[in-house]
Amino acid sequence: MATAASLAAVIVAATGGTAIAVVPGPFDAVAFGEVGTAIGDGTTSDVIDQTAVDFTGTDLDGASLETVSLAGTIGGAVALTTDGRVLAWGLNYYGEVGDGTTTAQPRATFIDTAGTALDGKTVTQIAASASSVFALTSDGSIVTWGTSRGGSLGLGATTEAYRPTEIPTAGSPLEGKTLTGLFPRTDGAFVQASDGSLYGWGRNGDVGTLVPGGAPSYSTPVAVQTTGSALEGKMIAQAVALPYAAGTGVTDMVLTTEGELISWGDDLGIGGQPGSSSTPAAIPALAGVVIEAVDSRPGEYLVIARSTSGRVYTWGKWAGQNSTDPVREPTLLDLPLPATEVASSNGAGYALMTDGTLYAWGDGSRGQLGGGVQDDALTPVPVPTSGTPLDGANIVGIATFFWGIVVYTSQAAVVTPVDITAPENDSSGTALRPQITGTGEPGSTVTIADGPDTLGTAEVDPDGAWTFTPTTDLRLGEHTLTATQDADLSTASVTITIDAAAIVTPVNITAPADGSSGTALRPQITGTGEPGSTVTLTDGPDTLGTAEVDPDGAWTFTPTTDLRLGEHTLTATQDADLSTASVTITINAAVVTPGPDPTGPPVGPDTTDGRSSRGLAFTGSDALPLSLAAGLLLAAGIGLMVLRSRRSNRNLQL
Repeated sequence: MATAASLAAVIVAATGGTAIAVVPGPFDAVAFGEVGTAIGDGTTSDVIDQTAVDFTGTDLDGASLETVSLAGTIGGAVALTTDGRVLAWGLNYYGEVGDGTTTAQPRATFIDTAGTALDGKTVTQIAASASSVFALTSDGSIVTWGTSRGGSLGLGATTEAYRPTEIPTAGSPLEGKTLTGLFPRTDGAFVQASDGSLYGWGRNGDVGTLVPGGAPSYSTPVAVQTTGSALEGKMIAQAVALPYAAGTGVTDMVLTTEGELISWGDDLGIGGQPGSSSTPAAIPALAGVVIEAVDSRPGEYLVIARSTSGRVYTWGKWAGQNSTDPVREPTLLDLPLPATEVASSNGAGYALMTDGTLYAWGDGSRGQLGGGVQDDALTPVPVPTSGTPLDGANIVGIATFFWGIVVYTSQAAVVTPVDITAPENDSSGTALRPQITGTGEPGSTVTIADGPDTLGTAEVDPDGAWTFTPTTDLRLGEHTLTATQDADLSTASVTITIDAAAIVTPVNITAPADGSSGTALRPQITGTGEPGSTVTLTDGPDTLGTAEVDPDGAWTFTPTTDLRLGEHTLTATQDADLSTASVTITINAAVVTPGPDPTGPPVGPDTTDGRSSRGLAFTGSDALPLSLAAGLLLAAGIGLMVLRSRRSNRNLQL
């Protein structure tokens, strides 16, 4: 494997789009497809076969950077380090490298900011459209460079800027605003203020995505109308550079921090919904789905969205839905596992599974599907690894450029990512406290959440397994359960439904009372449960028998053999939900009056309160004092009769 950049992590945003990949370092990289100067390693050639990347001699090699954010341009990229420095490389057709020229720069190089609008400033965010670059600094300034096609730089008119130049805010709608978000458009950009207000510049299209019914384009920032739309009061997490609509049309799409995907513009088929509209609206086909990431390209029409549970939705020409006919609304993609990352190049899509397997589909004419051939794939297929630089590699991130891809692999010790093994994704059940099981890195801690709510944590045992059961009931309906592992911040999610129709009444023992004592050797046991279910009674490890729960929810059981004297733990287990209930009782020795011949009929029938010839009632009063008193009275009476008889005989003798 080639020399790797010794970065702690790299965050990659795809060319002209916004897919983000967090890549822990030190890392290696493998490229395939039409990537040209986009890799940043100094090469300019496209590669059909998987090829290891060597960053030696570039500013990505040996840099002690904690994080790098990459935003793609045409045939290149810009990168941001955690200390606020910017690197750039690529074809540089439009000055997007920021070095004052339009000469190609295939090696990743720090921008010389001396004498520019970035001089002495710390950059906090970067974004890139197809040929324009934008930076937000810690003092709230917006700096741009590249081409101003359609007013995309925001500097006014169609002024080009081959060096970082500040966008004036004095006298503009941005004056006095605290800017918190910077997002690319196909031509231009959006910025959002801390109060939620949204601003943009660049192409406006026919219906007007910036200003409804306004000019074809705006070369300086304008306020975007969100009142009464799906964007009102929402904060943006991501924007998508979509393909151009027909003619001068424009379609915009943003992802909110709440996971809602919203689009508006001239061709909403591109935006995942029918018609055209200047009003931002949520995509109907994704109603109820929480989206975590989305990616597209200004070139061939393909949009990929990934939900928080790892499900992938696609639409466009190369949607992976077993056809090249355009899919006009988000459609669930058939993948074997949840995805952790998604990205698209022009005409090809990629999804990284939770087990580290990379799947690809779409146009393979430039070798961008990774198989060393130029064949298309109408449905997702695994990228071959046997005998390639990816053989045995731990894939941790992907970035797409032009018609190609760079796959990042980790040199660090492989950590087993977290996974949820049960319950299954899209399953349903009745348990309000469902047991959740999974696998992960031994010794790590897994945090389990239900949507935004943390349920608790579980430790991964030495065998790599973990188990968690909620301590409170979950509500009825759909739940997205997410497990996050602290060892590598990997996540796994499943969506389940708790079905109200099948909730059952748990078993309960109503008598005898827990802690009670009595003399009945066959005590009657009563309780409640789910009508129609079967209750199994045990005495410690010994099964006593079963009872059926009647339509009123009651059951009764009496042992068929005597229980021993002493303490007993009686447990009832119901088959409908495996619920259990237990009581502990004590059976004492009973004292009874002599009765008739035991071979004859009983003295009296068994009574409803438990009394019988076999013993005294388990919960009745003790008969010993009455028996003693009766015996004493009987003895006294016999003695008196004997005394009178003797006196009578004595009198007769006289």
